[in-house]
Amino acid sequence: KRLVSLLCGCEAALKARTALFVGFVQALRAQLAFAPPDFFDDELSADNFLRSALGGLAARAGAEPLAKAEGQQALAPALAAELARLRAFALERFRIDIEVDLADEDEDEPTVVELPTDR
Repeated sequence: KRLVSLLCGCEAALKARTALFVGFVQALRAQLAFAPPDFFDDELSADNFLRSALGGLAARAGAEPLAKAEGQQALAPALAAELARLRAFALERFRIDIEVDLADEDEDEPTVVELPTDR
């Protein structure tokens, strides 16, 4: 649980440790294949750590268009392909879009506000 949460929350490592994340996303998808189709809807399992973890991973990976616009390095093609497979798998198996349905799961997190420094 902690390892999944850690990896899904590491934005910088998505680019720095591509091979690690490719293997992680493959393993995560393989493990999710054992979950029942109603895993994210069932009363007993709907409120689990995977909702926020997958939502966080999708949000970090989904920030790529912004990163490209700012001239930063994009995700490696292999990792982008694995994330696309995970998204397609979740959509087919659980009828959820991890980029849309789970992206706002961290609404209780603190918000960082930058104040103007023109004093």
